[in-house]
Amino acid sequence: MPKKSLNKPVSNKSFDEKLFRLLVAQVKDHAIFMIDPNGYILSWNEGAKHIKGYTENEIIGKHISVFYTPEDVQNNEPRKNLNLALKNGIHEVEGWRVRKDGAEFWANIVFTTLYNDEGHLTGFAKVTRDITDEKKISDRKTRLNAELEQQVIENTEKLVANENRFRQLIENSYDGISLMDENLKVIFRSKSSQRINGWTNTERDSLSIIDLAHPDDRELLKNLIEKILNNPGVPVIATYRSRHKQGHYIWIECVYTNMLSDVNINAIVCNFRDVTERKAKDEEIKKKTAQVESILESINEGFIALDKNLCYTYVNKRVCEMVNREPDELLGQYIWSLFPEAINTPTFNAYAKALKEQKHVHFEDYYEPLDLWHENDIYPSENGISIFTRDITERKKAEAEIEKSHAQLLEASATQAAILDALPPNIVLVNEKGKIIAVNESWKKFTLDNNLGVPQFGIGYNYLAIAETATGVDKPTNNKIARGLKDVIVGNKKEFTSEYECYISNKKVWYQVIIAPLADTNHKGAVILHIDITDRKIAEEALIQSEANLRSVFENTGLIIVLFDNDLNILSFNTNAKEKGRINFGKKLKIGASAFNYFPKERKAIIQQIVQKVHNCQETVCYETSYFINENIIWYEVRWICVVNKANESIGVILTLNDITDKKRSELERDRMTADLVQRNKDLEQFTYIVSHNLRAPVANIRGLSNLLNGFGAGDEADNAAALQGLSYSVNNLDKVIIDLNNILQIGKQVNDQIETISLSDLVEEIKSGIHEMIRKNKASITYNFEALDELYTVKVYMYSIFQNLVINSIKFKQPGVNPQIEISSAIVDKNIILRFKDNGKGIDLAKNTPHLFGLYKRFDTSVEGKGMGLFMVKLQTESLGGTVNVNSEVNKGTEFTLEFPMKLKKNKIVPDAKL
Repeated sequence: MPKKSLNKPVSNKSFDEKLFRLLVAQVKDHAIFMIDPNGYILSWNEGAKHIKGYTENEIIGKHISVFYTPEDVQNNEPRKNLNLALKNGIHEVEGWRVRKDGAEFWANIVFTTLYNDEGHLTGFAKVTRDITDEKKISDRKTRLNAELEQQVIENTEKLVANENRFRQLIENSYDGISLMDENLKVIFRSKSSQRINGWTNTERDSLSIIDLAHPDDRELLKNLIEKILNNPGVPVIATYRSRHKQGHYIWIECVYTNMLSDVNINAIVCNFRDVTERKAKDEEIKKKTAQVESILESINEGFIALDKNLCYTYVNKRVCEMVNREPDELLGQYIWSLFPEAINTPTFNAYAKALKEQKHVHFEDYYEPLDLWHENDIYPSENGISIFTRDITERKKAEAEIEKSHAQLLEASATQAAILDALPPNIVLVNEKGKIIAVNESWKKFTLDNNLGVPQFGIGYNYLAIAETATGVDKPTNNKIARGLKDVIVGNKKEFTSEYECYISNKKVWYQVIIAPLADTNHKGAVILHIDITDRKIAEEALIQSEANLRSVFENTGLIIVLFDNDLNILSFNTNAKEKGRINFGKKLKIGASAFNYFPKERKAIIQQIVQKVHNCQETVCYETSYFINENIIWYEVRWICVVNKANESIGVILTLNDITDKKRSELERDRMTADLVQRNKDLEQFTYIVSHNLRAPVANIRGLSNLLNGFGAGDEADNAAALQGLSYSVNNLDKVIIDLNNILQIGKQVNDQIETISLSDLVEEIKSGIHEMIRKNKASITYNFEALDELYTVKVYMYSIFQNLVINSIKFKQPGVNPQIEISSAIVDKNIILRFKDNGKGIDLAKNTPHLFGLYKRFDTSVEGKGMGLFMVKLQTESLGGTVNVNSEVNKGTEFTLEFPMKLKKNKIVPDAKL
């Protein structure tokens, strides 16, 4: 059986284990130990060691099945015993058990169920007694009975003598013996039976076994009877309460054996004994256990019990409060694994000393992780150590505070005069009559520098009299100070302060006078401070002027300016920010509001990253952004600027927004014009190519034919007719080229006309209707999926032409023997409109034909009739709408054209971002 981990103790089991150790450690004739609800051993006593052969370290944590024979283990007897004890509260059984050395012994075992105060199962107490000798006697009795019965059979004459002898043995046995018939009616009782329960045979005849059982044990007894009757020849052990003749109940331990099938006995044999005294001892143990528990839980001190391995076996609630843990977190755990910070501390050393020297140890220590001072008394024993601990944190703090206060008093006493002298203000101490009783060095210097001519720097003189003679101080100021001094001395005011200006050596100087009462309960008086605040006043005036200048710039700039603190709460903003915030964003800026109230939620993470970068690097972050406001796009140049103090620490952030919409529009217009010029140049080159290439052949033919006509005579009618027919053909070709050129030139003009909302699905249906015969003839299949986007606000004639050219090309250039399949779909990707046309046609050799794929009159598959205008028109019209065309194709597998248009909103509708 594997050893169970001690890191998972059952709640409160360690408490019972500790108490059993304390109370039954020295009991040697009984194995008394505790097990958890699952049958794992929690404690061990000397009696258990003596009987079982295991030491405590060998057996703790093992399952009780190690004591059972292999047959009992196979029959799950350990679990059955626990279940019966759990069901009945107590379960007693006898049987063969196995010692450590493998030897078997006959044992009497009593299981007692244990619960905590909350009624939760904590485990079982198990008491085992080696009754092998008794078993041998019992077996010997059985053997003698058998021999006796044999002799009765063999010799009738000896039967009577042997029967008498047998009766004498039974009647003189200390245990009670009863024989019962199949109805459990007593047919024989030994003398000890009456001694045990007090009933005479006659009295007992009128009572059933159920009548005598305690009401709480009757159900148990009924089950016991059923088991006895159903298991002939098998001893059944039980312990229950039976009523004594005197009216009280006694505990009896019984062994029932169903011998009804034995013709020589034909009875149920019951051997029983009075175990009331033993039960009383068990109850006494429980009572003492409860008493110890009550004492340990009621004391104000913490109590800890550790085994020899320094694992917790018990903690009271006070300890749990001190370390802020539950009992289950401590019990069974190694103390230093739970509190590794205490290793090599006085606590660690004290525990080791107590275990090693086996003597009481008293100490105090501080545990920093819990900010806990604790005082401890350690009492060792052979099973471990017991610790009484007290939380002395408050006492230690009080002692430290007293020590600190004492040091502060000494320091204050030693430095009081030095403090006064070191302070820059002119300080005067006056008594309740206004006479100066002490001054500092600054005051002394002040009187000397200003030639006040006061002996002893004014000590012993009236302060107000000296103030009246001071030059440069007006009378109203002196009167005000005099009233303030009087109010403070008599207690009308706790403090008086005032600022005044005076002239010393024709120089304007500012002072702040502060008058406060003396901090002396025995004497009235005041402390008067004269603080030179000239520099502060000059700085304040300069600051006011600087702030006015900055405010002027702040309010008159064209920028939007907002000042935030480090948490991005608004501290200030200029008028421009106030107006633009209300007009452009529909929100009113408020002091103290968070910046994230004004930014879109999707930009919150980006703004946080920007501000973090500004704080960390103390650098300006600049970028451009745009907003749709009233269906117009507004562009801003944004700057985030870190605000630092003199210590170069970040104290806030400035946000500026500069409206660069006009600039961006100019840039976009410039880019558009540049793109138009490039495109016009390409168109001109293309047009030049068409004129030089496509018109040259028809014109040359016309000229040649004209010369021929001029050379023919009047009689050459056949030749004239042929020349005229050739001339007509060349003129028709010339007309087609001119019409194509006219259509191309109309592309740029039509783009600004006929803008309307179109349905892509309706557009496809119109095209299918228009080329219905072509679709039917070629067995073509056209499917579309416009769930992502079905409606566009654009030029319908362009879209119709683009869709129609791509659909017709897919049908024309189909694979031989394969029905054309065309799939059209829409999507929106990164604010772009995507239209895809996919077919299963011949495909295009892109490696060979890409340079000329969209060229005018460029045909790379001459097996199909055409002019080479379709793809040229698709590209031209797509680009006129601001889009691009991409193609992906593989020969004999198919082609996919992808049209991509930048998307924007106009009149709440999705439109390609073309020149509309």
